[in-house]
Amino acid sequence: MTDIRLKKIGWEKASLFNKHFDKIYDHWKQIAVDKYNYHGELRLIKEHNKVFIYIIIDDINQFTEREEWDNPPFNDEKYYDE
Repeated sequence: MTDIRLKKIGWEKASLFNKHFDKIYDHWKQIAVDKYNYHGELRLIKEHNKVFIYIIIDDINQFTEREEWDNPPFNDEKYYDE
């Protein structure tokens, strides 16, 4: 089972969300694009008469996808000889 990391970007009342789903979803989708540069689907979770709106955070492989590890900001030979 893979873990999915989410970031909450807001919430709406569930009753309002149910009445105007398309309009509210499009509003939060535009916020996700403008503020977070996120172009995927939103994740919606309903709890206690509120709908929380999340974006999915991409999983970063910290061991293979870090350019600064291949090209460190310094090239001091003394650092590597110790």
